[in-house]
Amino acid sequence: MRNVDKLARAIAIAEGYQSRGGAVLDLAPARRNNPGSLRASSFPNEIVNGYAVFPDAATGWRALYRQIALDRDRDLTVERFVYKFAPPSENRTEEYYLPLVLAETGLRRGDKLGAWVDAYPPRSPILPEGLPGVTGALPASAPPVVLSSFPALPSLDDVPIEWAIGGILAAVAAFLYLRS
Repeated sequence: MRNVDKLARAIAIAEGYQSRGGAVLDLAPARRNNPGSLRASSFPNEIVNGYAVFPDAATGWRALYRQIALDRDRDLTVERFVYKFAPPSENRTEEYYLPLVLAETGLRRGDKLGAWVDAYPPRSPILPEGLPGVTGALPASAPPVVLSSFPALPSLDDVPIEWAIGGILAAVAAFLYLRS
């Protein structure tokens, strides 16, 4: 089991989506196909009582893996990640959530999430087989995850050198003007 799978499983347990044995529980997270009890996502069908409702469990798991990938790149400790993901104003973070995540993953509070969670692309995470609530074979490719409604920025390889130099000169001129 990959480290990211351990973390996703621990979150699903803490949120009440599944038991430690892997059985899907008949609670709100499972009825919403939302193992991470995510509040918002770029691809839910709807939002009910502030939580995303996904069309199926596989999509909900993809959203959870995407969120872990995004937080992995924010240089958070495990403790800060858990407090961000499950704030004490809504959860028993210190008494229940954090100890459960630490026990399920083998991590310590101060461990860096980015150093422990496997690298994988946040746009289309590869889901492991046998996820609770996912029936049948997973589709060959994940549905696209839209990180924002803005178009992707071009890479520097796509920008003519004249534009790049012009942009740098404009930025320097603006800086010098504002400084004076």
